[in-house]
Amino acid sequence: MLGFLGSDPFQHPTLGTFERKGGQWRGTGTLLGARAELRLAGDRKAPSPAALAIAEQLGAWVSASRDTLARELFAHYEPMREAHTEGGFEGELPAIEAAGGVWPHVTVVHAVVDPAQRGFSVEIHLGVAWDDDHTLGARYLDGVLVELNGSV
Repeated sequence: MLGFLGSDPFQHPTLGTFERKGGQWRGTGTLLGARAELRLAGDRKAPSPAALAIAEQLGAWVSASRDTLARELFAHYEPMREAHTEGGFEGELPAIEAAGGVWPHVTVVHAVVDPAQRGFSVEIHLGVAWDDDHTLGARYLDGVLVELNGSV
């Protein structure tokens, strides 16, 4: 299958096949224990070498920051739990008692690897069961989680 504008698929020895679509190179990888779409910056010929280098390390970055990310996700969840308890939130809300309990309620939508971003080079878009209206963005720079954006 050919990618955007007739670009040939790009084959990486460890990351697999990427096809160009919508100005990005798209493939799949494993993040947080699940298959997820990876979107890499690059030109019409191939993903950028910097994006590929980061994508190769991304799984390790996420694994190393898993506890920090869980705390950030739980901090996002807590105000909704409080609003639900006080009757200011309608609908279903999962019962999560501690940061480690967030994971069954989190899905990876996709990850964007673009070293040209200011302040972060990767943004992992996350869906969470307690906030159907937003996709959260876990932003990384040089292997460090720098921010959990509440709406991307």
